[in-house]
Amino acid sequence: MKENYIGEFNFLPFKKVIFGPGTVTRLKAELEELGATRVVVITTHSLIKTALYDRIKNILGDLYVGSYEGTIQHVPRRCVLEGARMCRQLKADSLVAFGGGSCIDTAKGIALVIAEGEELDRLRVRFVPPNKLEVPTLKKQKIPIVTISTTLSGAEFTNIIGITDEARRSKDLYIDNGVTPKVIFLDPEMTTATPPILWASTGMKTFSDAIEMVCSPNHQPFTATLCLEAIKIFYHDLPRSVKEPLNLNVREKLQFAMRMTFSGFTNVLVGAVAALRHQIGALFNIPHGIASTIVLPHVIEFNLSVIMARLSLIANAMGITTYTVKKAIQNLIKELGLPQRLREVSVKESDLELIAKYALEDFIILGNPKPITNIDQLLQILRNAF
Repeated sequence: MKENYIGEFNFLPFKKVIFGPGTVTRLKAELEELGATRVVVITTHSLIKTALYDRIKNILGDLYVGSYEGTIQHVPRRCVLEGARMCRQLKADSLVAFGGGSCIDTAKGIALVIAEGEELDRLRVRFVPPNKLEVPTLKKQKIPIVTISTTLSGAEFTNIIGITDEARRSKDLYIDNGVTPKVIFLDPEMTTATPPILWASTGMKTFSDAIEMVCSPNHQPFTATLCLEAIKIFYHDLPRSVKEPLNLNVREKLQFAMRMTFSGFTNVLVGAVAALRHQIGALFNIPHGIASTIVLPHVIEFNLSVIMARLSLIANAMGITTYTVKKAIQNLIKELGLPQRLREVSVKESDLELIAKYALEDFIILGNPKPITNIDQLLQILRNAF
């Protein structure tokens, strides 16, 4: 791991992050400031039935022209294309993503397709191991996106879109600064309809991202400092937020931890946990948070020989010793009532090789502390997690 720092830090084009209970009342004013006149809400069938959705619709008033509620987890291509066609018909000039990571990535995908066209294979990032990376240049202006988060996934803080190709059953990634949300609402009141297992698992997903960023071979002091504070908050407050689901102070604190984790995400990136969850999710329809939770302890074990110095920082943030980090995380998973093994979520041992194959072709794997250059290394992690 490097000790001297030479490089650069790039900022994504957010306009603002608005936080605190009740702040969603500013939604219409913020959209009008962006020039919006025809707003489509991107959400889910479950959320559209809630009083929270009615509240958003009422706040939008005459800006509201419709909703796309066909969002499902892992963002299948068909949903992105269907949503984009609907938004074109409605002449949408801006989007509000109300939901978790899948809603936010669907909104990003819709904005991408409206501007760049429906040929998603032409737009996706391509990676050939060990280091051939092709990122298309996407310069067309995208319609603005405003997000109202209901989970702790952190998708609103990145310029990356994950879209599943159903034919290949693979999660493809797209990178475009233009789809970065302009205004982000972190209003804990809007998370109260989120099921406990979804809240807890998305918290673990971002907790794992923070750990991977601290241990990244490209770690930076700025991102590490924020991620370590986020790790402390997630470790101590995520269980409390599950036990006290209406405690808005704790939920808001965790939203801050999510924000801190992704303050420099594109400058550092993550590693094997993220690459594996992308493909486990796409192949078996397992939520990213659950997949991250299962593989995290075993990725730490795989990387142990090269991350001890960084792991000591993580242990200090958690208030434990370096050699007990893996066990502490496993105890946290148990306390949250989340699955600990791939076999618990219906993955078969015969499936592991396909997961490893696709994960090796995910460019995020380049951020792993110990270089991963072959399927056998990923199979080692997956077998331990099975």
